[in-house]
Amino acid sequence: LMDSDEESEELPLVVEKNQGSTEAFTAFGEDGILEAIRDKYSIKSCESEINLLLKKFKPKKAKIVVLIDWNYDALSTFVAALKDDVKVSPPEWITTTIEAMTVSSFNNDIIALATRYGGTAFGRLVLVMNSLHEYRDVTWMLREVEACTDLQPCMKKMAEGVFLASLYIISGTSVAQVSPFMNLALDDDKRNMFK
Repeated sequence: LMDSDEESEELPLVVEKNQGSTEAFTAFGEDGILEAIRDKYSIKSCESEINLLLKKFKPKKAKIVVLIDWNYDALSTFVAALKDDVKVSPPEWITTTIEAMTVSSFNNDIIALATRYGGTAFGRLVLVMNSLHEYRDVTWMLREVEACTDLQPCMKKMAEGVFLASLYIISGTSVAQVSPFMNLALDDDKRNMFK
């Protein structure tokens, strides 16, 4: 849970649809934080911008923040495996055809699904929830991605120990204050996509 004693401002959020697949959050003022993190896959590539974002949250208002550190190479391999497997029928939450799918569109669809019932996505890397209820909804939807039987054959083609992303929970106001997300193992015949 985030709780800061520093003076911060409430983030003004204006919701815009981003090509029908995700919501883009703008109006961050002149600092351009969202623009700096919008298309990033790695936390390390924009750690200072994420730290600035975390400091903007209103103090004394509990928030749960999950960071997603995407493995771009694994995502690329996974999307290529989806395209190679002609038997795969995409789940309803994927907004493109398999043939037209890109790493970016697949990633956007995962974020859109994760925040379908609650939570706010800041780019691809930061998910913010205002309650335990929203946290449950977001993590449940991420679990739905992992458990999707249509996607599991492609995950099984990945090298052992490779995940699409690593998830972390922020316990303070900087990226340095993270705890690994404790993801439960799936059934024996399924592989986790997130660690």
